Amino acid sequence: MPAPEVVAGYRAAPMFAISLGKLAVMSVCTFGIYEWYWFLKHWDAERRRESEHLSPVVRALFAPCFAFSLFRRLKHRVAKLGGQATWPAFGLGLAYLILGLGRVVPLGAWLSLASGLSFVPLLIVQHSANAINREVVPELPPNGKYSAAELALLAAGIAFQVVIVLLLRQLTELSEILDSM
Repeated sequence: MPAPEVVAGYRAAPMFAISLGKLAVMSVCTFGIYEWYWFLKHWDAERRRESEHLSPVVRALFAPCFAFSLFRRLKHRVAKLGGQATWPAFGLGLAYLILGLGRVVPLGAWLSLASGLSFVPLLIVQHSANAINREVVPELPPNGKYSAAELALLAAGIAFQVVIVLLLRQLTELSEILDSM
């Protein structure tokens, strides 16, 4: 059983709560932009819980670099509160870094495609965060419903994806016409 002061400190600033399905949907439909928000919320909770002078915004913006330390901290926090976190913090950080690089650095078509799965390491970490939240802060809502702003963001992301698909179709048709000349 964790020490009462550890539980009290955690209850004052619990880990960000979000359902795994919502995290996956928001990440995919926003092309990973929601992942920055996920990092921001977790770093903000760390800052408040530990009374540290760190910038959650900077750490979220450079999430691929700071994922290593966040994952290590969260794994330690889960264990300190009596939970199980058997996932490798460094391995998940490395996976997130590599998948994140696939979005911005031309490292090949497969990595660029796989970068759409950059939220998977976050799902593994979030699973542990949700389990601890259910145990230590059961009154904390699981955050599985979508707010109006989140629905608007989803609609914009889906519309953008539709536009991309339509443009790619047009480019393919144009390429075929030019090749036949």
